[in-house]
Amino acid sequence: ESYSFPRMNLTSGLTFRADIVATDIFGHQGNASVFVFTDFTPPLITKQAVWQRSQPSIKDKDVCRAASGHHGNHYSLEFTASDAESGIHHVDWSVHQADGKELEKGTVQNSRSVRRAECKYPSCACSLDNFCLGLDMTVELVSLSAESYNVTLVATSRSGLVNRTTMDLSVNRENVAVSLTNAKSMSSSSIQADWSTVSKAISYTLTVCPQDSRGECGVCIDRKSASSSATVTGLKPFTYHIVQVQVDTESSSSLSEIKVVQTDPAAPPAPENVTAMTVNSTAIQVQWLPANQRNGIITAYRVIVSGGGRFDPKPVIVGRNHREMTVTGLQPYSNYSVQVAAETNGGTGMYSLARDVTTHEDVPGGPPRNIQFLVVHATNMTVTWDSPEESLRNGIILGYNISYQPQTSNIEKSTTLSIGSSGSLSATLENLQPYTLYSISVSAFTSMGLGVKAEVIQRTGQDVPGPPKVDQSRLNALGTTSFSISWLPPDRPNGVLIQFVIVVRDATEAHHTKNNFASLMYFYINVKDTQYIVTGLMPGKKYGVSMMAVTEKGRGTETDIFYVKTNPERLTAPQSLVAKGNGSRTISVNWKPPKTVSSVQLTYIVSYYRIVNDSNDEHEPTVLQRTNISIVLTGLKPYSYYGIEVSVLGQTANTSTTFAYTDEDKPGKVTEFDIDNVEASSFRLVWKPPKEANGHIGYRYRLKDTGNDRPSETVTITLSDLEEIGGQFQYTVSSLDGDTTYLVSVFAYNIKLNIDGDPSHTEIVHTEIGISGPPSKVVVNATDYTTILVCWHPPDQPNGVLSGYEIRRARVSSDGSESDPESVTYEVADTSRFYEITNAYDGTLYEVTMRAVNQRGRGEGSDPKKVTAIFILPGRKTPTDVLILNVTSTDFVVTWQAPNDTTGLQNYRVTITDID
Repeated sequence: ESYSFPRMNLTSGLTFRADIVATDIFGHQGNASVFVFTDFTPPLITKQAVWQRSQPSIKDKDVCRAASGHHGNHYSLEFTASDAESGIHHVDWSVHQADGKELEKGTVQNSRSVRRAECKYPSCACSLDNFCLGLDMTVELVSLSAESYNVTLVATSRSGLVNRTTMDLSVNRENVAVSLTNAKSMSSSSIQADWSTVSKAISYTLTVCPQDSRGECGVCIDRKSASSSATVTGLKPFTYHIVQVQVDTESSSSLSEIKVVQTDPAAPPAPENVTAMTVNSTAIQVQWLPANQRNGIITAYRVIVSGGGRFDPKPVIVGRNHREMTVTGLQPYSNYSVQVAAETNGGTGMYSLARDVTTHEDVPGGPPRNIQFLVVHATNMTVTWDSPEESLRNGIILGYNISYQPQTSNIEKSTTLSIGSSGSLSATLENLQPYTLYSISVSAFTSMGLGVKAEVIQRTGQDVPGPPKVDQSRLNALGTTSFSISWLPPDRPNGVLIQFVIVVRDATEAHHTKNNFASLMYFYINVKDTQYIVTGLMPGKKYGVSMMAVTEKGRGTETDIFYVKTNPERLTAPQSLVAKGNGSRTISVNWKPPKTVSSVQLTYIVSYYRIVNDSNDEHEPTVLQRTNISIVLTGLKPYSYYGIEVSVLGQTANTSTTFAYTDEDKPGKVTEFDIDNVEASSFRLVWKPPKEANGHIGYRYRLKDTGNDRPSETVTITLSDLEEIGGQFQYTVSSLDGDTTYLVSVFAYNIKLNIDGDPSHTEIVHTEIGISGPPSKVVVNATDYTTILVCWHPPDQPNGVLSGYEIRRARVSSDGSESDPESVTYEVADTSRFYEITNAYDGTLYEVTMRAVNQRGRGEGSDPKKVTAIFILPGRKTPTDVLILNVTSTDFVVTWQAPNDTTGLQNYRVTITDID
């Protein structure tokens, strides 16, 4: 709510009190009062001055304390503020240097309630509420040292009106006998002071009093001096000192103003309460407190951690506010020594006494060493080792863990061994599988767990093998006197198998035990075989068959007995056997059943073998069983002659035989390819034919000139050009460029199918430098009666780097014979494409030949070119100043000057020669 009093006639300088009373519906009341001033004029500020007072002695503890933290000069700011209407509420004051830097500021608050009789304002008048209308104010200043200042005063009346005054004031000094002109720190323990001289002075006494952090002064030091300067030593570093000088005359003594000087910082003492605690296996925590006497502002701390293999420890520097740090990257279970030093601007202090600390244990960081196997048997082995490197143990080794498993298994077994009093480092691994590769790892452990593994592989010894796995489905009689048996090696060979043993028993009257057979037959089979045909048996008889595998330890476990019966002799051979090659690796075979066969399903035995040079190159034929009357033989060799035999199972004596070729195919790769007889324009290729020709073959070579971007050239070698010596082919590649690098490879190709075989390896060959071929496109023209123009192109086969050309000019007779045996030879630079032969005789027939010159010398000569110099009539003059102008892509302009004598001149002849 608000309310105004429009009818009041107010004048300045009045004070009102307004009472506000609120009443609720029950009659309860509450009230409040507020003073209102009628103030129309801002306050006044008068009587400003700054005074320097006479100085008290700093040996007075109160004086010394008051001077703490400033220069100590004793100044006063005096001013008067008044407001005749509402009174002064407060005055804000500030003192600035001439450059605007603020030195001191403050506020004087008029909060005193006084009686009228106590008003000290000259024309004292008090407000109704007993506030003085004016105040004389004095402010003590402690930061002044210059002669003049800028002072700002802001007075605020109780009604809120403000008056701001800014003025320049000079110090009004009272009579001071001696003045302290200079006081400064000379070092961390000395102060030098200078003062003004006083006439009739008997002596001067310089007094220096130290102050602690609370502003309390300590024991003062006096220095007598007869001059105007003195130095006090033996002071504390980085400490405030109150400095004052006293002059003594015969009649009196006088004190100077006060100055405060701080001594320079010095290297601090060692930090206190240094502790080092272990954090983990690789880190420690260091803590400290600064010394009470710091000798300056601490700028940093240096922490040195030595030990644990550190031969040149470097200090770690941390900031001034740090009181602890964590040092990482240490070695586990290692002893370390920690020291801390503080730094100020005065230098680095002494390091603290060393504190020892040990990092925690960790898992071993290195594996056991020198693992060896002393005893190795089929089912057990003894392993020994040495402890890890001492620097990698990372604690007290409590024992070792040995883990092992077959390389073919994912099931790992392990055993843990503790170190006994004997310190033996070995273990025996038992219940192992014979002749098995085991992965074995050994790791040491501390209280923190397992460390790094040392892993090795070791095979157990051999043992007798397990039984082979006989394929009962393929245990079949092949005829009246044989049967075939197939098997796979044992699941547990327990060593290197040497052979298999097949045991055959007459089972006509067997009692179903292995030892109750009347006779035994043993067949010893190559270990590489997985099938065998047992022969020499009786037709139509039952046999019991078992097998054993053999290692160096002896025969292994025998299989169960399986039974087979040979066939009776009653069938003829299959009829109409036909075989035909239908590919490079397949032959189709067809036949008809024997004529005497009944409706019983028959099984046929198909065997085939490869014939080389009219002989069988297989040790044994490949045998297949079929129940139908056709088969496609696969996996054969191309262009090979095969013999095929077909018989009825159990009737191998009655066999049909035929022969067939497989088709031709891509040849194999040539062997022993090489290059020799390298000359300037040729080299010889030497190779041996592929091991598998796979048909009628010829040869090709692939040639690439590395000096250009043209593709490789493939050349078919005419068989009549091949030279064969001792099973080795030779062929000379000619018409090559000299001094050129070629890439060459040779490959066979099938003549019938025109299929290339795989190329040989690529040989790199560089031809010799030969003489150059003749320049090409040589053109010779007579241009006038004394000049012959010769134009040419470089040789097609320079055979090296050209160094120039030779041009030979000779006069010849009309019948073509040389009439000038003393011919003229001209040498031309290698970059030229034309040359003018001068001093020719007009109307004379000449013969011109050219040669290119390279590193080998003069090359082959070009075909001779004949030319007749132009015949000029006596006295005839030739045109002069011949010029060629305005050359474009299709034309140009020829200009000349007429001869001096044009008598009888009818026309001009212009000869143009295309030198390309």
